[in-house]
Formats: sequence, structure tokens, C-alpha cells
Amino acid sequence: MKKLTALLAVLLMCSLLPTMPAMAIGYDDIFESDDTTYCYWTGSGISWITGAANAPVSLYKRGEENATSISGYFPGTIVERIADEQNGFIKVRIGGSTGYLRANAVTDASPCDPPLALLSSSVQDIEIFSGVAANAKVIGAYPGGTLLTLLGMRSDGWCHVLVNGQIGFVKSNRLNPSPVFGEAYAGVTQNDVGETVAAAAADEAIICCPNSNDMLNLRKRADITAPSIGKYYNGTVVRLLEAPKDGWVKVSIADQAEGYVQVDYLAMQGQNVTLCHRQMVIDNRSGSGLNVRAKPNTDGEKVAEYKNGQEVTVIGQWYNDWYHIIVDGQYGFVLDRLSEIE
Repeated sequence: MKKLTALLAVLLMCSLLPTMPAMAIGYDDIFESDDTTYCYWTGSGISWITGAANAPVSLYKRGEENATSISGYFPGTIVERIADEQNGFIKVRIGGSTGYLRANAVTDASPCDPPLALLSSSVQDIEIFSGVAANAKVIGAYPGGTLLTLLGMRSDGWCHVLVNGQIGFVKSNRLNPSPVFGEAYAGVTQNDVGETVAAAAADEAIICCPNSNDMLNLRKRADITAPSIGKYYNGTVVRLLEAPKDGWVKVSIADQAEGYVQVDYLAMQGQNVTLCHRQMVIDNRSGSGLNVRAKPNTDGEKVAEYKNGQEVTVIGQWYNDWYHIIVDGQYGFVLDRLSEIE
């Protein structure tokens, strides 16, 4: 009766998990410590993959020598044994996938946890699928920057992941850093999850390039060939000055810069974007600090002055060697050659 009660409690928890905020669920959070009952594994033959941390172990199509490797799964991944050992192999189930592991790759005690990964920043939420077939169902959609557990990766570019209590598949190029089949994975930590921002008003949007390391050009005209007057990092808030037209929209940034950006690289109201701004330390070696100006030129109105050693946040860079910065809610421009981005 006690085990039945524990099982019902875990099943109830699993039914509620998808409504919780997206986060990585550690293995200690998905089963009762006094009862080997798991949310997405059934049966009682629970084991773990063992080996060197973050180094994938092959899951084979057949339990025999020279069989094809289907996927690589990381030590610490929970498996369900569904057949006894035979010829040095054990048939296992991992979520909805089955295959064969070498018997020496299976242990009754967890050696470590699988690595963590981040969903790459994206304008749209990234979908997690029940399988890799063309007709696979979408079981969840999560914003860029969501932390998840990377269980394994396939040779066809799909990864098996655990996120928010759900186990499913996502394309490897949607993860940051992107894993490579057959190679060890450096992974990330909880500290790598960035702060997110969302547009608060209908006339606001957030810069959101698919590659979080890219910057979005602010152009003089609504034309891809128009000169770029500045580039801005993901997470920068822009104010829409007019309705989008032909894939472009005129925007204002901090009421200090105006230009045109492509609509495809903006997240609109309600969508979360991971901040990718850079930190910079004021370091004017020919003086005691820097003037902060309302425009990116020395004739611009002086709005503040920061002493050497002051840390500021860089939201963008201008073509004429100025940084667009913010500190304590104050926006402005400083000369980039007198400071250093960390």
C-alpha cells in the first residue's frame, strides 16, 4: 500500500510538471528516494549507464558484435532493462527508445548525472518532439535559454533530452553548445542560464537573432544594402515607430538612436529573449574616466561621467567607434577605444 501511494504521488507530480516553469529536472527530483518508481520509465529493472562523465556510450540496434550504433547516451542516464543479459549485451529502454547496451556499460548505481544543455536563443519557442519521425507529436515548446538534461544524441542530428519533466527529441543545432555525435560534450551549468527579458508594451520588441553571438544591424534605410549605423545584441529593447512593412520596421533605441531593422529578428510582446549584452569596464588611461553622451559623437550632450573601474553594460556598438551602454537605468554612448569589454 505504501508503494502504491508513492507511485500515485509521483504520477500526479508528472501530470503537473508541464505547467511548471521550464527548467532542467535533476534525477533526484523525478523519483522517490525510497522507491524506484520513475515518471517516464515503467517496470522495475531500473539501472544507469556508466562510464566517463560526458562521454557517450553506444546504444546498438542489435545485441551482437559489429552491430550498428543507433545513438550515444551519456553516463548517468536512467535505463530500464527489458531483457536479461545475453552475449554480453542487455536490451534496454530509454524513454520511448529501445536498443542494446554492452553489459559492462550498465550499473545499478548512478555514477554521475548526464550533462546539461541550453536551448539556443530563438524568435519562436523551440519544439520538443515525441520522436524523430516526420509525424512525431510536439510534446512541448520552450524559449531559448531553457536549461535541459542531454541524455543522448543520434547520428541523424537529433538529441534525446529531458526538460520540465518531459522526455523527447530536439535537433542538435537547437542546443547551445551544439553536440556532435560520437564526441564528448562539455555541457553547461546552472550558472549559464541567462536572464531573460520580454517586451512590456504593444509598441515594444526585443532584438533576437537565431545565433546568440550575432548582432542585429540598425540600418539607415529599410534595405539590406543600406549602410549599417550600429549593431545591437540580443535582449535589447526597441520601440516600434511605425507599422512593419515589407519585412522592415523603423525603431528607436533608448530614444537615442533611430533606424531600420528586419522584423524577422525581433521578438514581439509576450516572447522571452535571453539577454546577451556584454559587460565593459571604463579604462581611460589618459584620464580619470569617461564622459557618457546622448549621441555617438563628442558634440553630443553629456549625460553622465563614469570613473575608471566602473562596470557598464554594452547593448550595442556603432560604426564610428562608440559603444551604446546602460548603467543604473542611464543610457548613453562612450568611446570604445577607452574601455574594454569583458
